[in-house]
Amino acid sequence: MRFEILGPLQATDGSAAIDLGGPKQQRVLASLLAAPIPLSVDRLMDEVWADQPPATASHIVRTYISNLRKVLGDRIVSDGRHYGLDTCGDTIDASDFTGALNDARAAFPTAPERTARLLHDAERLWRGRPFGDLATGTTVIANRAVELEELRVQSSELLVAAKLALGLHEQVIPYLEVLTREHPLNEGLHQHLMLALYRSARQAEALRAGWDLRNRLAEEFGIEPSAGIRRLEDRILLQDPTLESLPTHERPAV
Repeated sequence: MRFEILGPLQATDGSAAIDLGGPKQQRVLASLLAAPIPLSVDRLMDEVWADQPPATASHIVRTYISNLRKVLGDRIVSDGRHYGLDTCGDTIDASDFTGALNDARAAFPTAPERTARLLHDAERLWRGRPFGDLATGTTVIANRAVELEELRVQSSELLVAAKLALGLHEQVIPYLEVLTREHPLNEGLHQHLMLALYRSARQAEALRAGWDLRNRLAEEFGIEPSAGIRRLEDRILLQDPTLESLPTHERPAV
């Protein structure tokens, strides 16, 4: 069986889609997939109804569990007070993604081509917001969604670093422009954008990207950008020739 959470929740058995029931029942399954430990009925109630469970919420949750057992079998496990999901022998798209990201980290920087290939394949696993709309108004599911989205940003940073190492600076600029708009305070992405612009003979735009970040950090937090950003600004101003092809140990951190 395969569970997919990098987008709206779905499960398949071979090529056949599994009927997971309505949104509230799916939220129970999503909670079990998201939680690192088994969850109590009370915790599941909170995930399904937030702070306004009906009087019969405990019974309804157990009904959802029973319904899920009919389609998932003994994957739903319980010690009598808590419920969990045993996915041993199954696959989960999020696990595939994190595995590819770890492999890519191990491959970089000695094998940037392999790094880029692994991350391109990993990106294809994403279909949208983790768990889709099921994460709205939850705690366990929403926290796991945030973790996965942060891993996706890290994957994007590493992919850009690999492409910069391959000399594909012009190719990554449009991608980085989108990413820096989506994550305006991410210094690693801005650092990559500055370097890509500079290597594309766009020195003024590279400096402007740094200034934009500097202004945003000052306005929102009253702080300066990191030492890495400041050093890169100085090197761009001085047209440091080593920026054209950074040695491995000087490539932007990811």
